[in-house]
Amino acid sequence: MKVLFAIQDAAQLAPPVLAYVVSCDCDARGGQGSIRFSKDLADAMRFPDVIEALDYWRKPSPLFPVRSVDGRPNRPLTAYTVVVMEEGEDPRKLGI
Repeated sequence: MKVLFAIQDAAQLAPPVLAYVVSCDCDARGGQGSIRFSKDLADAMRFPDVIEALDYWRKPSPLFPVRSVDGRPNRPLTAYTVVVMEEGEDPRKLGI
């Protein structure tokens, strides 16, 4: 199984996340999304393969599929740089 490990928000405006993705509600907060992270691997969302993990990361909001600001796809989780890791793989190997 695969897990998504969030490194940092893509704009690098906040401290590094360095936690597993637990869930993402793309429709929350008017389409800005609500993402839950955890340092505990037991809480991490699991995916059968890399393709499904990346599809989830790129998932758009069904209620707000396009951002009103720029007309681009509204995919809240892509605001974070993530790595698809094997379940149980040590994130410290990333060197961050």
